[in-house]
Amino acid sequence: MMNTVLIVFVLVAPATQARVADDALTRVKALYDSAAYDDVLAAIGEIDAAKPDALLPAELNEYRGLTLLALNRRPDVERVITALLEQNPRYQPTAQTPRWHTMVEHLRVQLWPKIVRVRYAEAKKEYDSKSYDAAERSFDDVLELIARAPQGEGSDPTFSDLEMLVRGFRDLSHSAVAAAAAVPAQSQVPQPATIPTAPPATAAEAADPRRLYTNRDDGVLPPVSIKQELPRWPGGGQFTGELEIVIDESGRVERATLRRAVHPAYNNLLLHAARQWQFQPATRDGKPVRYAKIIKLDVGK
Repeated sequence: MMNTVLIVFVLVAPATQARVADDALTRVKALYDSAAYDDVLAAIGEIDAAKPDALLPAELNEYRGLTLLALNRRPDVERVITALLEQNPRYQPTAQTPRWHTMVEHLRVQLWPKIVRVRYAEAKKEYDSKSYDAAERSFDDVLELIARAPQGEGSDPTFSDLEMLVRGFRDLSHSAVAAAAAVPAQSQVPQPATIPTAPPATAAEAADPRRLYTNRDDGVLPPVSIKQELPRWPGGGQFTGELEIVIDESGRVERATLRRAVHPAYNNLLLHAARQWQFQPATRDGKPVRYAKIIKLDVGK
């Protein structure tokens, strides 16, 4: 008998909760339609206070925002819209109120870059904790947000670098999920892609005061690494490659080129990371000079 009672409770509870939510929304809507704005805010406040750790349903938050808009409390309206968009960037108003639609779209443009970067940080956290399946889905969501970025005054169209990072981590997450599902045979390991090497220095470049030096030039002290971190490889298998970087007179990486690719899911991440490296520049006769450095890579287990 005890088991039967428990089963009935579990089956009925969700329906009861849904009915309570519908009743609350119906009450709030009736108060709003009668212009009892103070009562609307009080009713929503009671619902919010009853479950302080739960997210307020979007419909109730929308009525809160519409009520504040009717009371001309614009800063509070903006806070409500911000909460709605941070909870669901794809939120679309259900109310037929032009002022509300205008404010939502204006704030969507302003908030989109922040929302995208927050979602990326959350996905990266899943990746770093090795929750690769969840990370892959989250990175896909970030890529969709980037593709759907709204355009307008104040919009930020410069997502190209972030998109490259996200695609790289998404591909790495996918590789990790696949590696965990089954260890591929050696014959199935992806072969490194062929990437054109950088063209050799021309005679004009050699005669230039900013000529490019290498370890074959006498009297040149090579650069010393200050910051040179490689992206972590989570997948199975072992891969090698060869990276060429050009370090300018200030110690920054001017150019990064793969002479021999490592792995399709890793190449872009590696190139992006290499461009952030820092060095104490190479010197010749005590003066900083440009320097080409080749780095052999051995990635994986």
